[in-house]
This record gives sequence, C-alpha cells and structure tokens, in this order.
Amino acid sequence: MAHQKATVRKIAVDKKKFSQINVMQRSAGEMGKFDNASATSVPMAKAALLGLALGMAFYLFILVFQLSESTNVIYLYFYDRGWVPFVLTYLTFWSFAILWFKRRKLMNQLSVIQFKVLPEEISEDIRVENLSHFEAHVKRLGFDPKESFLITRILRGLEHFRVRRKHSETADVLSSQSEIDATMVESSYVIIKVFIWAIPILGFIGTVLGISDAVSSFGGEMGAAADIAVIKEKLGQVTGGLSEAFDTTLVSLVFSLFVMFPTSMMQKAEEDLLNKVENLVG
Repeated sequence: MAHQKATVRKIAVDKKKFSQINVMQRSAGEMGKFDNASATSVPMAKAALLGLALGMAFYLFILVFQLSESTNVIYLYFYDRGWVPFVLTYLTFWSFAILWFKRRKLMNQLSVIQFKVLPEEISEDIRVENLSHFEAHVKRLGFDPKESFLITRILRGLEHFRVRRKHSETADVLSSQSEIDATMVESSYVIIKVFIWAIPILGFIGTVLGISDAVSSFGGEMGAAADIAVIKEKLGQVTGGLSEAFDTTLVSLVFSLFVMFPTSMMQKAEEDLLNKVENLVG
C-alpha cells in the first residue's frame, strides 16, 4: 500500500514537472513569429524546374534556328561536345531562375520601404501607451512580415519593448536582428556561388575528357600507320579533336561570367536594402 502511494506521488510530481516544461517551451507559432528567412531565401524546387524549362527552351531555340554558319557553330558547341554542355546549361539557367526569384523578393521589399511604417501622425515617440496603435498601423498595411526585413524588425522591436519597456534593450534587439538579416542574405547565395565554382570546373572536366579521347584515338592508329602521310592525317585529326575539347572550357567560362556579374549586383542590391532598413529603424 505504501509502495502504491509512493508511485502515485511520483507520477503526480512527474506530471507537474512536465506541465512546467510545457509552459516554458515555445510554441511553433512563437518560434516562427519573427522568422523572416523567406524574405531572401528562394524556393529551390521551383527554381530548379524553371531552370530546366529555360535550358530546354534554349536548346530548342538552337536546334530550330541553326540556319547560318555562326548558329551552326553554336549548335556544335552545345550538341556535339558530349554531356558537359548540357549540365553547364542547366546550372546556368538554374542560377538565372534563382536570381529571378530573388529579384521579385527584392522589389517587394523595396515597395514596403515606400510606406510610412512608423508614421509621426500617431506619435513621434514610441511609448507603452501607443504601442497598440503602431502595431495596428503596421498590420493594416497588409504586408506579410515574413517577406520583409523592415516589417519583421519593427514588429520584433515593438514586441520586445512591450515586455521589457526599455529603449536600450530594444535597440540591442534591433541590432542583433540586423546581424541575423545580414547573415541570412549571405547564406542565401551559397547555392549559386557553388554553381559559379562548379561551372568552370565542369568545363575543365569536359576538356580533359576530350583530350583523352583525341590522344587515345591517335595512339590506337600509330601502330598500324607506316606511311608518313597517314601519320600527318591522324595528327590533323588529333589537333582538330583538341580544339573541340577546349570548346567546353570556353562555354563554361562564358557561362560563369554571365552568372557571376548579375549575382554580385543582386547581392549588392540586397545589402543596400539592409542599409536602408537600418537607417529607417536603427
């Protein structure tokens, strides 16, 4: 009997501990309340599908419009150089798709900055008494806080000021949010920077494979070739094969430049956006 009472007491204590832990744990809504990663991150699955569609359209365009001598050369670059140009084209247009999604997000955030998010008509100072008015005004704007660095930072500052009621601590929270936003912007370019690195590497791989094929074909004919004219003919074929092998490197370097410049410009534009948010809030 005493043992049963002790067991019941232990169960009651455990339930109390679990209830306390549940109260202390943050709910999923609270954890995601100020999660604004989607303000700069890109839906990679959609970007991959869009890049695939653009790459297929590019190859179809080359196939249909190979009418002149110049377009015929481009046809050879992409259709007659093995599997590497196909991969290069896909990675390049995948990168373009990522930049297109990021451009849309950037334009949406710039449109938010055009509004008076903290209007002076309500008050020149934020106090506990007028917090609800500022929050109501921000919500009336109709922007998704998770899609805007500015809205997220303002709402987080207002929420922290309601709890702490100290301007200095609220300023520290806004400063930490600024660092978080900068880190998110930087990390959102990891995939596309990997592509910028991988595109020329794949071009070099295609060149090495082409050189290997050309040299191996020449070596196989040398044993049977006794005539100097035959050897000269085979050497001409090898040099022609080597020139074709370097075409993949040329394509990869051009694609790498096409991706690198707009990526740098987009990252600079997002960093400028963060500076504007810092000037408005900080």
